[in-house]
Amino acid sequence: MSLNIEEFKGALLSGIARPNKFRVQLPGNIVGASQRQGTIADFNGGVQDINILCKSCTLPMRQMLTAPRQIGMKSEEVTHGYAVQDVTFSFHEPNTYLIRNYFQAWMDKQVDLFTHELEFKKGSRGEGGYAKDVGIFQLNNAGQDIYRCVLIDAFPKTLGQIDLSNDNNGTVETTVTMTYTNWRASPIASSNLTPATKTRPPVKPQTATTWINPDIAAAKARKKFPNVQPFTSGSVW
Repeated sequence: MSLNIEEFKGALLSGIARPNKFRVQLPGNIVGASQRQGTIADFNGGVQDINILCKSCTLPMRQMLTAPRQIGMKSEEVTHGYAVQDVTFSFHEPNTYLIRNYFQAWMDKQVDLFTHELEFKKGSRGEGGYAKDVGIFQLNNAGQDIYRCVLIDAFPKTLGQIDLSNDNNGTVETTVTMTYTNWRASPIASSNLTPATKTRPPVKPQTATTWINPDIAAAKARKKFPNVQPFTSGSVW
């Protein structure tokens, strides 16, 4: 099929998604064992700052697992499951080390580093535990959510190292790898992104007027005023 530039432009009326337009939503109320010992601050009021400081992340992948099935002489692939991959987040680290302390507290909910006891992934009623939902949102140029992805029962798996050096330039970044049970995503309806356009009021139809034959009108005038002579180009006033 030949490329029609107008059709291509029409398909991009809403714009092209940009990788630098995104936001993340991390859970609050992270209380780990170290925090219970009074060594890590409360994060309830700082989660919004943590979300803003996210530098980069990846939308998750899902791979369908297939296996060959033999039917007579024909062999074909059939799906027998699926697999997901860990997601990596990178954060700007402030001087308060808010990011690293936050994920350290979250990891303390998995293993108590003081007693070396394992914690529960999920509570008995679906509450508590260290598994939390994490949201990743794609934004448009106006800052509106156009795509949402939720990591179900996610928790930090690896807290990356930080390399320190004598270089004058450079900033500290904290990298975290998170694993999860599954993820779900859904696009956001375009009707929820832009306000409804105002439509012009309907035009009131005009009634058709009856056409008057000028010859008939002139005949009626002569009948009504018989002494009046019609004007011609050669008439003299």
